[in-house]
Amino acid sequence: MQNMELLNSEGPILRAIKYNSNRYDIIDQYNLLVDILNEQELQDFVHSDREIVDSKKRKFKYSSFPSSMKPDLKLLNEFIGMDSTEKK
Repeated sequence: MQNMELLNSEGPILRAIKYNSNRYDIIDQYNLLVDILNEQELQDFVHSDREIVDSKKRKFKYSSFPSSMKPDLKLLNEFIGMDSTEKK
């Protein structure tokens, strides 16, 4: 089991706990489970327009946050399971 902060502003706002490529628990800043995503759904949150709603009903769209609040993209892609060095 691994975990990574997805958004941080003076403390984690959203973090993901990885059990395997088919399960990522999304935990909010109140330490509550707010979503369970598979690999594709987590990729959609990070690289597309998917939103996550926290336990206080606030919507988070990853692309709307500055890079200073996000982990290094290469590390995040490795966490999700995307190989950023893979040749297509």
